[in-house]
Amino acid sequence: MINDLMSAEEIANYLKINVKNVYQFAKNGEIPATRIGNKWLFPRRIIDEWIDSSARRNVRATTLDYSDMLLSIGSNDPFWEILSNELIQRPYNTIVPYASVGSCDGLRALERGKALLAGIHLYDPDTDSYNTPFLSRYLPGSRVSLIHLFNRRQGLILKSGNPKGIRSIRDLARSDVVLVNRRAGSGTRLLLDSCLSKEGIPPESLQGYDREVDTHYGLAMAVRDGGADAGIGIEIAARACGLDFIPMKEESYDIVVRSEYMVLPSVRAMLDFMQSRRFKDIMRYLPGYDLHGSCSPIWEGTVRQ
Repeated sequence: MINDLMSAEEIANYLKINVKNVYQFAKNGEIPATRIGNKWLFPRRIIDEWIDSSARRNVRATTLDYSDMLLSIGSNDPFWEILSNELIQRPYNTIVPYASVGSCDGLRALERGKALLAGIHLYDPDTDSYNTPFLSRYLPGSRVSLIHLFNRRQGLILKSGNPKGIRSIRDLARSDVVLVNRRAGSGTRLLLDSCLSKEGIPPESLQGYDREVDTHYGLAMAVRDGGADAGIGIEIAARACGLDFIPMKEESYDIVVRSEYMVLPSVRAMLDFMQSRRFKDIMRYLPGYDLHGSCSPIWEGTVRQ
């Protein structure tokens, strides 16, 4: 260890800095050093470790490397709670944190490297298709895989017995009907806006259009508990709250994964579960879901800019 000690002049030459800076750093405790009498000494091995540690702290992570954590974000669906409960167990031993922020914000987070994957269901009225057209809007130049998870039914969620006699989107514009809405940027909100545009109904003409909730169950409970007469949501939320449901659209709920993450154990665990008999047995009892083609790739490659 003694032979490993360097003087201030030696460390200045080693670090390619002025010797005055070395003394100042040592006095301020900004560099590993020890003082013996009037002389500062610097252990080379610890200096090397300090340089390595400082360099690592200054590197901004550009990729995620979670072997046992499936950090996910995007559209709200009970599937993610099911996945979290199943993957935490053997043989997967994988943690599934999920943030329900809506499909658009999910894609934005994926683009910024804040998640491994995003769950989305975005309807494009121009092509009458789901999800694929939105990749170039949010992930230009990225290499991704778009994987089909399931189809699910979206529709009007209404009070039990439908006391207002609501039959279609047009009825939401009535003066006696109060709406509760999903958050801006969610796939459900985009679906509602598309339907309103098709009917020529200005969104601001709907009572309650600006009242937002983050989840389908939150929307269903707002209808059940008297705060609203109707909202757009998935069938399972309506049934769970004992509400009426009028189907509007069967949509494709898909998962977007950056190609470099496809080899991660946490992503492979999710795909294994999606292809398992256990997954099918659980989902078959949930209203409004169709697993035909589940886990099949829809699109793979570099998204055009």
